[in-house]
Amino acid sequence: MKSFKKYITEQLSMQASNIKASGMSADRHTKQYITPYLPGGAKHSVGSHEMASEHGLLKAGEKVTIVGHQVKQNTSGKDVHHAIVRAQGSDHDHVIPTSKLLKPAASARKNKGFEREGELAQHLNKHGLMRGSGAGFTGDNDFHLIDKRGVKEKRIGGTEGAKGAIQGEHKSDIKSTAFGQITVSRHPETGQWHIDDKARAKRPEYAAHVEKATVTVGGKTKSLLQHLNETEPSGTTNKGGFYSDHTSASPAHAYMRDHGVDVAHVDTHGTFRAGASEHKDVHKLGLPVMHGEGRFRTRQKTDNPDKRTVQFSLTKLDKSHTHIGTDEGVQKLKKTLGH
Repeated sequence: MKSFKKYITEQLSMQASNIKASGMSADRHTKQYITPYLPGGAKHSVGSHEMASEHGLLKAGEKVTIVGHQVKQNTSGKDVHHAIVRAQGSDHDHVIPTSKLLKPAASARKNKGFEREGELAQHLNKHGLMRGSGAGFTGDNDFHLIDKRGVKEKRIGGTEGAKGAIQGEHKSDIKSTAFGQITVSRHPETGQWHIDDKARAKRPEYAAHVEKATVTVGGKTKSLLQHLNETEPSGTTNKGGFYSDHTSASPAHAYMRDHGVDVAHVDTHGTFRAGASEHKDVHKLGLPVMHGEGRFRTRQKTDNPDKRTVQFSLTKLDKSHTHIGTDEGVQKLKKTLGH
């Protein structure tokens, strides 16, 4: 019989290897684990993916080939990524949520960020602060903290998580990760760069910060979108992109508020109050607010010259007095949460 610890470790490993179909990581997972494997893509190959679990006639562990991709809305109006796949030796197409697929092994091995995310999840599970994987219990976010004090707090924005679960965002460091991104595109009528209604609906607070961002060139300060409109007309390719002026960590907090996040953990800096709890310690955790500086980077990340990705990254972050990646830090928070 397997020990409970071994069972949890295996379950976390399996869940961490699934491709996300919805939530904060879904777009990134699609670009990394689905798009390159589409017909015509650099990594397209027969049997490139493996089924993580049974779906219709497809069995868990069965090899499939990616032949298409689409986004559907569920009954709650939430975008869910789907892959169109074929089993080996078959010409029948199956439309399945991408969460039914495991990440391609080579990509999964290279992604240290996901490994560390899994390690944090295992650590929190071991101490009883978390149950299963982040997505498995809370719906969207990287990790959660189980609150046993019986305090019922109203979720502020984003997707409502499980009862008693405080939502968390995990980053390995501030050098290689983004705290938010959104796509800007050309308006179909005016030809001007803008944030369309669909993108704004998914990340309303982050979108507002992108529109307020500035760029200073030759002593002249203008908005990020104005600079984009003046320097990159239709058909322009710019995969190197440009950076905005520095600002506070407010855009990162806005992005996390859009997803109902209250706690941010950065492996190199510790654990913070963030997002929905930026201005008030909603859950009375006693954590410091995430303070720092950062800037936006606007660049073309796809082959479409009329789309740009605007990412916000921190360049400076004050350290926290609490680090839930350590036994000392997690014990401190367990006491606060009534464990």
